[in-house]
This record gives sequence, C-alpha cells and structure tokens, in this order.
Amino acid sequence: LPLSITYRCPALHVERAKKFVPHLEARENAPQGEIIEMREDGLAKIVADGDMLLCRINAPLISIAFGLIRSGVKATVRGRDIGKGLVDLIHKMQADGVPQLEIRLYDYRHREVERLSRQNKEMQIQSVEDRVDTILAVAAECSSVEEIIGWLERLFSDTVAGVVLSSVHRAKGLESNRVFILKPELMPFPKAK
Repeated sequence: LPLSITYRCPALHVERAKKFVPHLEARENAPQGEIIEMREDGLAKIVADGDMLLCRINAPLISIAFGLIRSGVKATVRGRDIGKGLVDLIHKMQADGVPQLEIRLYDYRHREVERLSRQNKEMQIQSVEDRVDTILAVAAECSSVEEIIGWLERLFSDTVAGVVLSSVHRAKGLESNRVFILKPELMPFPKAK
C-alpha cells in the first residue's frame, strides 16, 4: 500500500511537501495550517513549551539552544546518546583546556575528512563535521573542558522539557502542534545521494 495520506500534517504543509513526495495527500478535513518564514533571532519571542525546532544537522541547534536559554526559555536538544558520543570524543582529544581542545578537534576533523574522502563516504564526512562543529559551538560559550561536558550533558536529553530542538532524523515519529524548521536549505541534504 502506498500510505500516501498523512493524518498529522495540515493541508498547507502537505502542499509544500509534495515538491519532494508528489503522491502525498492531506487527510479529509485536515486543518489549513500556517507556514511563516522568519528570522532565527525572533524565535525566543514566540516559542513556547512543547514547540519543536528541527534542523537537518545538530550544530545549528546548539547556538539556537544557547540563545533561547539566555533569553530565559527552557530548551533541550534530543539525543542523549548524541551527547554521550560528543563527550566521548572530547575525552578522546585529551585536552587540558578549551584552546587545546579546539586545535585537536580541527586536526581530528582534517584527518577524518581526508580519510573518508578517499573512501567516498560523504555522509560520514558530514557526521564528523557536524560532531566537531557542535562541540565547537558549545566551546564558544565555555571557559573549560569540564564546562563544555556539563553543557553537553544538560543540553542533550531525550526527556521532553520546554522547547525541544532536534535533528530531523531524531524527530521521526514525533509530533508537535508547532514545528519550526531551521536551515531549510539543508533539506534535502545537499550531499545526500
């Protein structure tokens, strides 16, 4: 069966999705919905508990999460296992401070990208770049490696609390009354085959 009818999405959203999935249909009597394009710097004024912010990759979510938290909005990033993987990578770098960690992360990224490029593994390259960029985004807000680890452990959570930020992949199967898409130009992902 094609499973072409969506019972979750409003009609306007289905119309936009048809660019990518032409056979998709809205359910009978689907609400009209609303699509608004806005700048990221206006998010803190309009997001509320239970809203979901999605992006194709994790790194942009971190700066948004910090911005929301600074504005007094509770925010978490889905993916406790992602946070653990980032903390493990930090430990692997064996850095004594933030500057040394940053240098070692840049070196790590360079080595891994070269290795994966020789194997034509584009999506794995993006994963390495996203992991490094995510740690660097947190590091920009911190003064010690321990503080970076603490923020990663608090930010990456699978418990829904406040505004939920998530990669699109991590949010599969979830729903929210209001969903914000960050960096829509990354969907579909430019390097995906």
